[in-house]
Amino acid sequence: MRGAAIAVFLVLTGCEMVRVQQSTLVPALTMPPPPREDRVVDVYLEDATVTFLSQPQRAPNSDAGLWVTRHKFQGAVSVHASKHMALRILGYEALSAGAMKAAPTTLQNPGRNTRGVGFGFAASLPVGSPATQLHIVTDLVFAEVPSYVRRVCEDCEDPSPQRGRIDVDPMAIASLCLFGSHRVAPGTRLRLGAGVVNHPTNVEEFNNDAVDAEINDGPVNVVLSLGVEVDLDWVSLAPQIQWPVTRDPVVYGPIVGLGVRAGFER
Repeated sequence: MRGAAIAVFLVLTGCEMVRVQQSTLVPALTMPPPPREDRVVDVYLEDATVTFLSQPQRAPNSDAGLWVTRHKFQGAVSVHASKHMALRILGYEALSAGAMKAAPTTLQNPGRNTRGVGFGFAASLPVGSPATQLHIVTDLVFAEVPSYVRRVCEDCEDPSPQRGRIDVDPMAIASLCLFGSHRVAPGTRLRLGAGVVNHPTNVEEFNNDAVDAEINDGPVNVVLSLGVEVDLDWVSLAPQIQWPVTRDPVVYGPIVGLGVRAGFER
């Protein structure tokens, strides 16, 4: 029915070609919450913030129309089957408020948060001594990504842009990460990380009969991280800095995060 209605509209308006313009709000490119091996159950919450030292910009070879969230709140609940294996439930909420456009020509912010839930698996192995651990983490998050779309009918009598609407599309964000942690003092550990994560993207303008958003899973990017975790009894604080280094389709500056972990020791 919807396709027939669009076809009738095109005939009545005498429009042969519809130009669709879109902007999509994507979550900032970050690694998932880091794991630990010495808990039975733990809950990790983090605010990852894109700094203004280098505002996200569209890569020179990209034609995407993207807004990037400045604040991304993410969390994970991990249940450890043993000190070497854990199952994870993940979620995030990335705010449209304060989002930054990655190119000057991008349309308006869609105005809705992007959010996701998913699951993952973490394996932890000692490297040389129990104080040094290698963590292998794989996660899959199913996200809802909003876009603002509008049409420009190039062959119509009035080719001016029509008022837009909001589309929300499902999207999968997968990651594979390695974290190395070393206990430098009792209750304090240093953590290094490297991972690959796909970055949802779109094309800012395209031709289509239907005025619907078109986004895709996007390219795989490499992200590096450096952080520390300090135990305060059964709660720990985990500040970290992350940097996406491959820059496709967005060039990022540093992303600063502050995590809080609570759990029961093994």
